[in-house]
Amino acid sequence: MIDPKLKRIMRRVFETREGQVALQVILTDLGFFDEPPRMEPGDVARRTYATRLLSYLGFTHPRYVGDSMKPQFVKALFDNLPLPPEERKKKNAKGV
Repeated sequence: MIDPKLKRIMRRVFETREGQVALQVILTDLGFFDEPPRMEPGDVARRTYATRLLSYLGFTHPRYVGDSMKPQFVKALFDNLPLPPEERKKKNAKGV
């Protein structure tokens, strides 16, 4: 299980526009957007780490995402992630 504090830190780092651009570059470098059938063993290891990075952000169902979908994928990732319980409590307390 991933430490909730680490999840919060990772979200804060990558939820900004600049952070999302950086995440897209990191995921690209790790081969996350590559087609799995063409991957070599080293590529599989890098893609596995990319999947682990996404799990730090709370994304638990990674699947193949084509190269042309990179920006939309990263934006949708943050638009659709549920808030962690402690952030949901803060948001509800503010009445947002």
